Amino acid sequence: MSPETQEDRRHEDRLTTALVARVFRNGRPTTYPLLELSRTGARLATPVGDELPMVFWVELDLPGELPVRVRARTMWCDGPTSGIRFVDVEELEGFLLSESLDALGRA
Repeated sequence: MSPETQEDRRHEDRLTTALVARVFRNGRPTTYPLLELSRTGARLATPVGDELPMVFWVELDLPGELPVRVRARTMWCDGPTSGIRFVDVEELEGFLLSESLDALGRA
């Protein structure tokens, strides 16, 4: 699915960030720039040819918080960027995401 099509299906606005995300493959993290973040997903800068797994753990370094680890699903990949959706987000992780987004929006 292309980013344009996915953009039309978003349920939440995304904030532009200068944060990082760590994607875990076989227990090993790979760090990617976190370009945009919402309560339900994110857009990552991914080098061409470096495809994300279909489902994986991602760890987010949120401002003022310990890193938050959530399950994610790759929704689309378009060359240098990939869209992911958070799945099975626990109440605490959802609260931390919301609080961090509110803080980023005020910054």
